[in-house]
Amino acid sequence: MLNSFSGIGRLGSDPQVHKNGESTRTTFDIAINEFYRQGDDLKKKTHWIPCVSYGRLAEIAGEFLTKGSQIGIRGPIKLQECTGEKGSKQRKLLVHITEFEFLSSRADVETDTETVTSSESQTQ
Repeated sequence: MLNSFSGIGRLGSDPQVHKNGESTRTTFDIAINEFYRQGDDLKKKTHWIPCVSYGRLAEIAGEFLTKGSQIGIRGPIKLQECTGEKGSKQRKLLVHITEFEFLSSRADVETDTETVTSSESQTQ
């Protein structure tokens, strides 16, 4: 069975960078729109996809991505357990990003796409 997610969307907020010693983790949500017809009307539904990246890829995401940035993401979907408010255990599906593409600049101007992968970022 193959576990791979691929999507294009815009960041709903600035990425949250978390540093723990030498390791870096960046989290953010991207909005992916779905368009469908309901009778004669064209409807839009927004799906929010929670994402996480680690290491050098997380540093790049934290440095160059901002709210509204359009990116393409790839990676497996994993179930993560976390502690919610009031100490309750929660489970959340996250895309663990192994590769992303910049599809817009900080000024949201269309540019050439650039691909960053976790294996490339470790060699830089």
